[in-house]
Amino acid sequence: MDVKEIIGKILQNYKDNIIYGEYLLNQLVLEAWKYGVIKQLKMKREVLNDILNEYGWIYDNNNHYWSKTSKPKDYLF
Repeated sequence: MDVKEIIGKILQNYKDNIIYGEYLLNQLVLEAWKYGVIKQLKMKREVLNDILNEYGWIYDNNNHYWSKTSKPKDYLF
């Protein structure tokens, strides 16, 4: 499992329409450790932003959280 798949898993299991970056990153670290891909977390912020956008999440600069758009751009299934 790679980082993009882990993020997809986290977001798929998340039931709210907003998610804070702190929560997402904490979950990402725990899952990456669990799957033995912790070294893959070394990435630029823009890469993480692109992955979240692909899953249908956009960053709200005013409220400082990610929100789910009405239609994901490209989910894994």
